[in-house]
Amino acid sequence: MKFSNLSIRVKLFVGFGLILLLAILVGLFGYNGLQKIQTQETIASEITNVEANFLYARLSTLTFMSLQQDSWADEAKSAITATETSNAHLLSILDSQERLANINKLKSSIEDYRQGLNNIISSVKEQQALQAKMKEIYQQMLALAKEKKGVEGSQAFVLFLRARVNEYEYSRFLK
Repeated sequence: MKFSNLSIRVKLFVGFGLILLLAILVGLFGYNGLQKIQTQETIASEITNVEANFLYARLSTLTFMSLQQDSWADEAKSAITATETSNAHLLSILDSQERLANINKLKSSIEDYRQGLNNIISSVKEQQALQAKMKEIYQQMLALAKEKKGVEGSQAFVLFLRARVNEYEYSRFLK
């Protein structure tokens, strides 16, 4: 049976059938390609979220260190939590073992950063407590100096005490 011997009706069915098959194949390949693009876009979006949250955590930490306000410590902690959440979501959508290994490394880095943040917060709290104690000692020394106002050299005594307080405070922060 030769193709030339077939009726026009069969030739048209075969021709349109091949075109339909090609259209279906093109559609399947296009759909598969769009799914891959969508997956890559989702991954890129999650990576951007992880990066943005991590940068915000760093900014909050630096702001907390400079201003020493507890609200910024809370902001930094919540940003780290958001980073961990984004990272967990990223882990759930990745399929490549190489990518999973990199994200697991990122997860451990985030944990290290969280530990460092907690250390910074406790150090700043210690610093604040120490400054409050030093201020209290300084006030007591001034009161003592005022009591000895009539004593010769009380001004020298106050200067000596100020120098000792500053020396102690400086040596404490060097540790």
